[in-house]
Amino acid sequence: MRDQIIHVLSIKGFAKEETLSVAAGLEVSDVELIAQNLIDEGLLERSRIGMKLTEKGKVAAAKILEDVRQTTDLAALENFYQAFTPINQEYKKSVSSWQIKTVGGSAEPNDHKDAEYDQQVLTEMFKDHDSLKHLVATQLASCPLLLAYARRLEIAYAHVSAGHHQFVTGALIDSYHTVWFEFHEALIRLSGRNRASEAAAGRAD
Repeated sequence: MRDQIIHVLSIKGFAKEETLSVAAGLEVSDVELIAQNLIDEGLLERSRIGMKLTEKGKVAAAKILEDVRQTTDLAALENFYQAFTPINQEYKKSVSSWQIKTVGGSAEPNDHKDAEYDQQVLTEMFKDHDSLKHLVATQLASCPLLLAYARRLEIAYAHVSAGHHQFVTGALIDSYHTVWFEFHEALIRLSGRNRASEAAAGRAD
C-alpha cells in the first residue's frame, strides 16, 4: 500500500492522513504508520496543508508508474483511453451545467434550489457511469492502480445516489468530480501523455 500512498500524493500534490485513508481504502492509523515510514525514508514531508512528496519521493512515484506500465496491457489501456475521451467530454459539460445555470439567457451560479433542474443534470452526468464501470473491468483488469479509482468512483456515486450532493463536485472530499479528475490524470500519465498536450487537444483542462 505504500506505492498507492506515493501515487495518490503524486496526483493530489498534497493531502492529510484522513484524505489519504479514503483514497487508499485504509484506516487512518495504517496511513499514519505508512506515512511515517515514508517520511523516515525521505520520500514524504509534512507541510502546513498536508503531506507531500519530496524530490526523492517524486522520483519514486515516477518509478512506480513505470513499473505499472511494465505489467499493464498497454493496448487495452489505449483502447480504454480512446473510449473514455468522449465520455469525459460529456461529463465535463454536465459538471459545467451543475455549477452554472442559464436563466433568461444569462449564465449564473447554480444555487441548487431547482430540484428538477439538478436532477436532470445528474441524470445526464451519470448516464455513462455503468458503461464506464464495464470498460474499466474489461480494459483495465491488468492495472490495479487504476482499478482503485473505480472503487472510489463507485463510493462517490453511492453517496450522490443517496442524496448527498456534496459528493457531486465537492473539492475537499472524495467527490465524484475529485476522483474523476485524479483518474483522468493517472490515465494521462500511464498512457505516456501529459496534461498540457491533452489540454491543447481539447481532451483535458
